[in-house]
Amino acid sequence: AFFSNNSFMSVARFLRGLENKYDFLARMKQRLILLLAAECVIAVPAVFLTAWVLLDWIGEIWIAVVLLLAALGLFLLAGYVREYNRNVDDFGRVIDYVGQMRSGSLCEPLSVSGDFAGLAADLNDIMDGVNRAVEEQMHSERMKIELVTNVSHDLKTPLTSIIGYADMLRSYELDAADRRTAAEYIFSEGKRLEAL
Repeated sequence: AFFSNNSFMSVARFLRGLENKYDFLARMKQRLILLLAAECVIAVPAVFLTAWVLLDWIGEIWIAVVLLLAALGLFLLAGYVREYNRNVDDFGRVIDYVGQMRSGSLCEPLSVSGDFAGLAADLNDIMDGVNRAVEEQMHSERMKIELVTNVSHDLKTPLTSIIGYADMLRSYELDAADRRTAAEYIFSEGKRLEAL
């Protein structure tokens, strides 16, 4: 616990959190680090110089006030850095989600809070619409296949009868009554096909 929860490990975790697989986001985090470094280079000596001057002129109570204000400023700056880092990470998740949308391999909705929550909701709505459209298209294709299958069956049944009776008329010697029956059957099946 000592080796995983000390100041050095906290700094290491913070620095690992600044890494990002997108160049744009990595540059944004590097700019934040440069801003923090500039703040430390400028602000820390200014605080100590101000405290030293005030100590000489006014007394020890003002140095405590200056140091308290400096600590408050560092606390607010740390909160800003944490929020900025979270926003950049959320933006990275949005980019990943859009990439998954493009490839068509999404499983669950995007869940992002804060500044990108509205964008995440819009992307989820778009993906729901795309999924509904794909589902309707698949349903339509299934209905077309079923229609073709049914029509094919309905057309094939009378056609098979017509071909059978025509072959019987052609191949066998039939008397006039049988020929007339076969011709009537062929005619009625032909009318049935015409209706279809």
